[in-house]
Amino acid sequence: MNSPVKYLVTGASSGLGGSVLATLYKNVPDPSQIAAASSRLETSQKLQQDYPGIQFRRLDYNDPKSLVESLAGVERFFFVSSPEVNTEKRNKQHERVVKASVEAKVGHVCYLPAWIIIIIFCANRVFMLGILLQSCVWGLWLRVPGFCPKSSLGD
Repeated sequence: MNSPVKYLVTGASSGLGGSVLATLYKNVPDPSQIAAASSRLETSQKLQQDYPGIQFRRLDYNDPKSLVESLAGVERFFFVSSPEVNTEKRNKQHERVVKASVEAKVGHVCYLPAWIIIIIFCANRVFMLGILLQSCVWGLWLRVPGFCPKSSLGD
């Protein structure tokens, strides 16, 4: 069973998720309130070595059970878009993530699409927005009040 955390970041082993994790680690006073997530278990040791005190959770967009287990006890979930290039598979993955967020009672969800490829996956973004709006999960923040620890917007 995972300990409750304030922040969970997916895709934490590289790219956007890695940048978010690094920023949170620098700004959140208690690293035990941060969890990094990846579908690749081999990244666990490196992430925990690079960021002492954080939790690691295995989270696989293709495995609904791992999603719910990983999201249990999470207050704010930073959901980095799936790298899947097949739009139909990607939509299914994102739908699973949103449903698991609801089931796990995540407080806030911040979805960040891969903006570089948004033109290719334009239909996917509209689909994702529809899933989030139907799910009763707070989501799709451009600026996340309270997510960034030094936000001037407050919680």
